[in-house]
Amino acid sequence: MPTQKVRVRDLERFLHRSGLPLYVLAGVAVSSLLLDNIQALAVEVFNGCVPEWAISVAFIVMSLLVFIWMFMRYNRESRAAAFEPLSHDLQQPEGKKGLILLVSNPEHALRAIKYHKDDKGALQHVWLIPSNDAQQHACGGGSGNTALEIQRRVKKDWGDAIKCDIVEGGVSPTNAHQTFNCVQEIFERKGIDPKDIIADITGGTKPMTTGMIMASLEHDRELQYIAYNPARKDDKQDGGMSGPFLLNYVHAAFGLVS
Repeated sequence: MPTQKVRVRDLERFLHRSGLPLYVLAGVAVSSLLLDNIQALAVEVFNGCVPEWAISVAFIVMSLLVFIWMFMRYNRESRAAAFEPLSHDLQQPEGKKGLILLVSNPEHALRAIKYHKDDKGALQHVWLIPSNDAQQHACGGGSGNTALEIQRRVKKDWGDAIKCDIVEGGVSPTNAHQTFNCVQEIFERKGIDPKDIIADITGGTKPMTTGMIMASLEHDRELQYIAYNPARKDDKQDGGMSGPFLLNYVHAAFGLVS
């Protein structure tokens, strides 16, 4: 079943890059069937009055017009969405039931957790994705111990109110595709709707961040980050941190998603 999902998603992305999303082709197929039936009826009605070839030509033209209209409408809507003005104000996300975190700084992670649980009263499940030691010579040790620290503090502060899971084995700090697969799997699990989960790109390495972003490009997925101002690092209230804030972008502006 997961393989089928991947194939359908890949087909949709291929068609989208070609300018023909799946629903357009489905609409054309349904329209063709309807027009074939109408054509057969027209042949019977006008039998002897209008040559059959003329009716066939008329319906071919009608099919082409329907296809061109759907294609032009889709392109017009896509361009409008791609250039839709974005707000320049920092926007905070709605409270989410699920939170996916790349592990680095525990304080950043705990701030994100506190926001969705204490401030918004929504958070139920946290997934921590640490880096492993696969590329220790290049990136140093993994963040598995940091993930354990975050998990302990979540248990201490919120008890059983939040389920906090650490992704077993972590992911390579230099392999974006491992993080992509990991985040994708979490979004596709049963139990919490993808629109009720948010992914946080604050922690992790650059390749890990890239993998998380690519896995979150679908229209019902959101990204957030914790901002940090080093000039305010001695601030006793927040240690220079603020947020979380939504990563504000238009999905349709990316040629890979619908």
